[in-house]
Amino acid sequence: MKLRSTPFELSGRKIDGEPFDIESLRGKIVLVDHWATTCAGCIAAMPRIHDIYLRYQDLGFEVLLVNYDGPSRLSKVERIEKELGLTWMTYAGNFDLWDNTISVKYGYGGFPQYMLLNRDGTIRAGTGAIDMGRNLEALLNEMLEEEATLTGEEFIPPLSSS
Repeated sequence: MKLRSTPFELSGRKIDGEPFDIESLRGKIVLVDHWATTCAGCIAAMPRIHDIYLRYQDLGFEVLLVNYDGPSRLSKVERIEKELGLTWMTYAGNFDLWDNTISVKYGYGGFPQYMLLNRDGTIRAGTGAIDMGRNLEALLNEMLEEEATLTGEEFIPPLSSS
């Protein structure tokens, strides 16, 4: 329960070498997608998630890929992202972070792993609820509908491309 009330923390470098701190995304709904190039399921889910990202980004939705391949496989990561036409940011994770922080703190045993963060950085939903992106749109609609209700506005979900 404490994990759900504590904002997710992550800082380091994006895959392009630029510094990054998840604090820069506070105020947005963020899907954190932990993956590695050896995870075929991770890669297979990315086009579905990217389609949702493109439709919801104007509503304050961001996707952050956290890749755990390390510098030796950077070209493979970049190739996959280019082939899939991904337009979000990628964080250069490392297995020390995975083994000593992420997997221990959040109980993750492998890839893919997902965290859907509220605008305050706390975890709204995890891997099972997101289901490889299959439930992501419904979760986003639920979150945005709740926000609209609080402000007395009407929320109209973006049209699906499928």
